[in-house]
Amino acid sequence: MADIEAELEARARNADVPPMHASGSRKPAMQDSTWRLVYEICSMANFNSHAIEPLPWQRERLERTLPPGLPPEVSAVFRVASKAAHACVPNCLSTTCNPCGGCISYYAAHPIAAGDLVTIAYKKWDAQQTLERWAKLARSKDFVCACAQCAGPDVTCGVRCLLCADAVDAAWRCDACGAAPDRARLAAQLAQAERMEARARALADAHLPPDASTIGGAAKQIAELRGTMARARAELCGTHNALSVAAFALAALLDPQSPSEPCADTSDAADAQLQEAAALRLLRLGLEECAAAGCARLHGAARCARVHAVVAGGATDLARAALETIGRLRDPGAFIQQQRQEDPTEVARLARYVPLLACLLGARNNEVLAAAALLELPLPRCADAGPPRCAACLREGRCDARSGSGGGAAGSSTTAAVALLKCGGCGLQAYCSRGCQRRHWKRCHKAVCSKLAAWAGRLEGSGSISSSGTM
Repeated sequence: MADIEAELEARARNADVPPMHASGSRKPAMQDSTWRLVYEICSMANFNSHAIEPLPWQRERLERTLPPGLPPEVSAVFRVASKAAHACVPNCLSTTCNPCGGCISYYAAHPIAAGDLVTIAYKKWDAQQTLERWAKLARSKDFVCACAQCAGPDVTCGVRCLLCADAVDAAWRCDACGAAPDRARLAAQLAQAERMEARARALADAHLPPDASTIGGAAKQIAELRGTMARARAELCGTHNALSVAAFALAALLDPQSPSEPCADTSDAADAQLQEAAALRLLRLGLEECAAAGCARLHGAARCARVHAVVAGGATDLARAALETIGRLRDPGAFIQQQRQEDPTEVARLARYVPLLACLLGARNNEVLAAAALLELPLPRCADAGPPRCAACLREGRCDARSGSGGGAAGSSTTAAVALLKCGGCGLQAYCSRGCQRRHWKRCHKAVCSKLAAWAGRLEGSGSISSSGTM
């Protein structure tokens, strides 16, 4: 912020605009010039700023000054990192939850050739149509995107070609026969697609009844959403945004429970319901990749066997949601095996996002380790992982916690971080005190420790990791 203030003073001197004072009036022309200058500087800050994870002292100050109920949020302008270009399908993802504190880290989602721009997404997209992305960027960042994704055909609003019936018209010209559609028929198709999407959004935004945790509590809405998905595949295309919205609403109805809460209902019907929700979240991850790659899933295909590039941004959130849902199943391993038999591409697609989640959440994050064990992946690693840190303190938001200071006080030394005690079961999680270990065990680690221990044993047998002290 000091750089912005210096820039404001410099521009004010160059523009011959006197500084603003609380007393005294100003001529209208001088006021207009000042406000234009302030607006320009504020726009620069808004355009280039990034939301960051507040440090403990920042969080405490914000909690004291903000009205009750408002979450403490901090944004910052980075001298170098803010120069990264925007792209709706970027080649990097970013996070401020790292061991450095107050810094932003960029991670390449796939190889970047020499001379290519480093791109990030200012907003996380979820298979949204180009016009929706433009509207959100215009409101939040005050610019219109001209990236390759926005310049190409938008498959999320494509409709079935009525002439050859084998392709999708995403640019109002069939990608198979090349014919331009009849305007009246195209208008009718677009109107029908808009109605489907609006109805799916209405069901997604509707307040669920108290008994919506069972299939019978929302049977009508569930049946309607399933029908909407079938119609979207038959009449529009396999990657249309109406299909993604309907899948989101259906998964929310089937699994209204918070991911952080343990599954209360363990009946066969509830587990089957949760399995369908997990499959829908895997479907949405595939739709996100297809939309970014311009794949229309011809003939309304429910699955895509193509291997598209990893999508940084919103796709990582979709992968995380799918992994959370799978982890709450009665037998997550059996579900993964079933998915591998039905469509191995979906499981392979999900596995490709675990390294990115390790960069965003931490290589020793409980979710990341559980995902790696479930998918039988190598031990996740991160380039700037830093020294080991207390798993309980990290989960509770103390991102600076490193060592045995009884709860992760700021300023812990790297030397003290070596003294962290490891879980006696899996040996993969570390804690700064027994109190932290007990809290973490009750909240999340108990459900996965034995699975992590078996996975760690297999890795140790293969020489991937070595055993160490326990707790």
